[in-house]
Amino acid sequence: MAVTDSVKTTAGDKVEASTKLVKVEDKVAPTYVGFTKENASTFVFNFSEPINDKGSIVFKNADGSILTVPSSDITVDGSSIKVVLPASVEAGKDITVSFAGLTDFATNILETPFSVTIQKGAKDGVAPEVSSLTPVNAKKFTIKFSEEVQGFDVADLTVANSSVKSVTQDKTDKTKYVVELDTAVSGLTKVDVSTDYADLTGEPGKAFTQLVDFTADTVKPTATAAISVNKDGNQVLTFTTSEDTTKAVSGTVTLPAKAVKNFVTTTGTLTFDASKLVPVTGSSTQYTVALADVKFTPASGSAADLVKDTTYTVDLVADVFADVTGNKNEAKTAAFSFTRGADKDASKPVLTAGNITVVDNDTFTVDFGTSVELDNSTVVNKANYYVAGATIDSVTLDGSGKATVKLVSGSNNYTGNRTVKVTGVKATNGNVMDDFTTTKSFNENVKPTVQSAKVTNVVKATDAVTEVKATAVSSDETLATATYDGTQNGSAVYTYNNTTSAWEYTSGDVISGLNVASAVGATLAGGEQVTVTTTGGVAGASATAGTTTITLTLSEEVKVSANQDYKVYIAGKEVSGTVASVTANPTASKTVTVSVNKELTSTDIANGVTLVSDDYKLVDTATNTADIASTGIKVTLN
Repeated sequence: MAVTDSVKTTAGDKVEASTKLVKVEDKVAPTYVGFTKENASTFVFNFSEPINDKGSIVFKNADGSILTVPSSDITVDGSSIKVVLPASVEAGKDITVSFAGLTDFATNILETPFSVTIQKGAKDGVAPEVSSLTPVNAKKFTIKFSEEVQGFDVADLTVANSSVKSVTQDKTDKTKYVVELDTAVSGLTKVDVSTDYADLTGEPGKAFTQLVDFTADTVKPTATAAISVNKDGNQVLTFTTSEDTTKAVSGTVTLPAKAVKNFVTTTGTLTFDASKLVPVTGSSTQYTVALADVKFTPASGSAADLVKDTTYTVDLVADVFADVTGNKNEAKTAAFSFTRGADKDASKPVLTAGNITVVDNDTFTVDFGTSVELDNSTVVNKANYYVAGATIDSVTLDGSGKATVKLVSGSNNYTGNRTVKVTGVKATNGNVMDDFTTTKSFNENVKPTVQSAKVTNVVKATDAVTEVKATAVSSDETLATATYDGTQNGSAVYTYNNTTSAWEYTSGDVISGLNVASAVGATLAGGEQVTVTTTGGVAGASATAGTTTITLTLSEEVKVSANQDYKVYIAGKEVSGTVASVTANPTASKTVTVSVNKELTSTDIANGVTLVSDDYKLVDTATNTADIASTGIKVTLN
């Protein structure tokens, strides 16, 4: 919404210029207000707001049969729908009109169908008739009726030596119609009007026949031209002819001209392509050409755009326009002049679907580029962005015209296609972009949370064990003695070999490091056996810290994206050498097992145990990272 300083207070003071972006969102469907009966056949159905699409309208007679009403007789005008019933409809009989699917300009739909009962009024007993027929030119005449009629069209007219091109009701006088012929006629020409029309009560019209004198047209049309500004703020040259004409010229239009700027006169020509000379909508006497499409070529030089603040005086050449009988305009020296101003800068931000990229679950970018200088305050205004079912958190802009849009975490609760709208972004020249809508696929962005972290198993720690040497004893000390420096407890049989003069292992436990020797003074013949037993040995062992298993329960299924060690804090301090290990697991689950290389005691839990990491490697199936407080995961016993 813009307010210029041309607005004044009641005291005559200027109001300070102001421009504000006002965002209005219509979510209310139109409602039916009632109908009015303009005449016996015409009904106007009124609604609470302007109608964009009339939806489905069905007409039924009292016996349930469908009544066909031509679409041309059902018109939308603002918040009303006008219906003209056919002349064949019988008066005084119920007609049910059913409406469904009607929408307003915000595409809100009237979803509940409803019906209205109407009756056509009785005929008034007075037949309508042609009251006058007046030639306008060789291809056009007007017909005036004694009253307003319905159903009058091309098929109701016959013109000798020509055919009817169109029949148009006058905008101000509803009893008058303008008739245009396909070919020109001259002299006395017979015109017939049939009875296939009726007044608004349904009373059939009277036939009409008349010889009309279409006087031969020998007058050539004249043309003038003036400068104006079109709806886009650009300068156009508008030609106005003295009567109905068509464009007779093709190819390049060349008009002799003089250009004057700063008291310097340059002789040359104005040129433009005839295709750029276009009729004004609804007019048969006016044509426009944009000055941006016109070039000036000096007598000694090349064609160039028209120069700002230069006055051009132009001759009109012959045969540019032709009237309905083929008479063409004559040439005219210094037919018109104009001063070239400046066209409005029409550039504005433009988007395509390719300019919008979904980066992750919380982020998408909108690339406006650098071809148009942007009003950055409108680019970073989060009110100018919309994602169906989600909430915009913030918008930032980089130096290359790319806006990064953040969604509020947790505001998008399902995965799928979402409507994305961008509106209200302006260029520095004040031009606002056309509203842009596209569809993009987003993953839901509701982050998983840890609901509990409970100790589910504890393996007790063990103390250190001191090593005790075993004692070796031979079963017959008179034959052999044994020595041993170890902790293994066992029993082995040794046999004396007189060849090697040594006791050799025969059977039983293999006790590494056991020595068996002949007793002092023993006489051995070979083959003697003794059993050596080691007892009392105890192997030493280091103390163990034990282990603890913790089960994390999350708000939704997650995957462990990689192996990870969490730090363990007890009573607010990190325990050196103690880690909580998590093993990567691509299978989604609501529980995650954490293994701690220490026996956690009830005292530890009471003092407060937390697991802390820079990245917990916990992601849901939509790749949302678990939302865990910076203080870490608090562990409990139950």
